Amino acid sequence: MPTKDGGEAPRLCKVCGQQTPSLRARYCDKCRPSKHKNRSTVVFGKRFASSKEAKRYGELLGLAEAGKIARLKVQPRFPISINGYLVCTYIADFSYIDDVGAFIVEDVKSKWTAKMPVYRIKLKLMRAVNHIVVTEVIA
Repeated sequence: MPTKDGGEAPRLCKVCGQQTPSLRARYCDKCRPSKHKNRSTVVFGKRFASSKEAKRYGELLGLAEAGKIARLKVQPRFPISINGYLVCTYIADFSYIDDVGAFIVEDVKSKWTAKMPVYRIKLKLMRAVNHIVVTEVIA
C-alpha cells in the first residue's frame, strides 16, 4: 500500500503487529512459524531444532554416563568433496562411538522429513564419498 510520499508502507506482523523484515513477509522474525512445524527445545543448555532431537540427546547422555557410548558430539559437520571440490556439508544430529568401537552417525527425522529429496541425496553422498552410513532415528 503506497504512502502519501509515494513510498511503500511497512508491512506488519500478523501475530504481534510489529514491522516485518521485508514488504513481502507476513510475520516478524520472532513470530515466524518453523518450516517443518517443529518447536525448538533447550536441554542442558543446548538448543535443539526439535523436541524429538532433544529427547534423543537425553537418551544418548544416559548411555554415555553408563559407559555404553563414548565421544558424543552434537551436530558434527562432514564435508562432502568430489575431486577436490566441496559439494556440500552434511550436518548430522549426533555422532559417537558405541561399545564395540563402531563410529555411529545419527540423524533424528520425522516420517515426513526423512522422505525429502535433498536429505536422501546427502545420505547417498555420505555413503559414497565419506563411506559413512547414517543411522536414521525416525520418531
